[in-house]
Amino acid sequence: MSQSEIREKIKEIKNDKNISLSEKSKMIQNLMMSGQSPTSQCKEILCSHYEKKCSNFVFPCCNMTFPCYRCHNENCEISVPTKNVSSITCNECSTVQLPSNSCTNCGVQFGSCFCDKCFIWTSKSIHHCDECGICRVGLVEDLFHCNTCETCFAIETKDIHTCVAIPFNKQTCPYCLESTFTSQKTSCVVKCGHIVHNDCLINAQKNMNYKCSICRKTLFDMTEYWNMMRFSIQVQPMPTEFFEIVVGDIVKSEYGDFLVENIRPDDMMEGKFVNWKNKNGSMVFGTFSRNSLVKSDGIKIYCADCSTESMSKFHYLGFECTNCNSFNTTRT
Repeated sequence: MSQSEIREKIKEIKNDKNISLSEKSKMIQNLMMSGQSPTSQCKEILCSHYEKKCSNFVFPCCNMTFPCYRCHNENCEISVPTKNVSSITCNECSTVQLPSNSCTNCGVQFGSCFCDKCFIWTSKSIHHCDECGICRVGLVEDLFHCNTCETCFAIETKDIHTCVAIPFNKQTCPYCLESTFTSQKTSCVVKCGHIVHNDCLINAQKNMNYKCSICRKTLFDMTEYWNMMRFSIQVQPMPTEFFEIVVGDIVKSEYGDFLVENIRPDDMMEGKFVNWKNKNGSMVFGTFSRNSLVKSDGIKIYCADCSTESMSKFHYLGFECTNCNSFNTTRT
């Protein structure tokens, strides 16, 4: 019997009002086992997604078996991600059957909770959110769905909830690049507005990775660290061997005010001839003394925290923003 004939026969059994539900299940099971074409076994995969007492999920899109739909979506290379499962196998009696939460042969329960829309068997308490289109961990009374963020949150955060600019289903964690919408990991909204997995955020803090990978703003309270930076700069003044004159600066010397266009550190330290161009555009050659050069301004920096440009005194440890006192800055 071909697969199309089997499907037609299954439809007839389902539509037959003279047969009880239990009899229908057994008839459909026998029909599937007798006429089922052999499926391709996938490589041995240990499922860490769900705790359940059923396995060998057959996916009709590729005719292969996987422990769960997440394992299929992560490992199958010949089909698109799907949740559609045609049959499962009981771990207790090895009976192949249609997806349900109890074995039609031995009666064992496959999972404490079961979703017939997502085909999830798990020991955790879950409920299917129609707005999200997926199952969420927790009871329906413990969660609320935000239409702006397009995802569910804990009910105790409803009064203090702040919506994000970009919905969850369009974002990925900037650290592990996994979706924050379908991931089994818990997520949080950091102060810059982006969404990060809690585990990834903890690891970033341990590794002193304090910047958001997307917008480069600081993720944590850096007041103590900035104070340490400020103290280090105070006790380590710039030595005279390191020049503070950089390309683009206006400097004063015995020759007048000049725009620095090309200068080398060894020239600055040894007092060799330097090639400058003054405000009128004429070239000036001459020797200089280190003490005769005075910068009229600091260097221009950009602060990622307050998104402003300002002038700051040069130091090799970092540049402090004069607007918000952050050291999350770069030279412009």
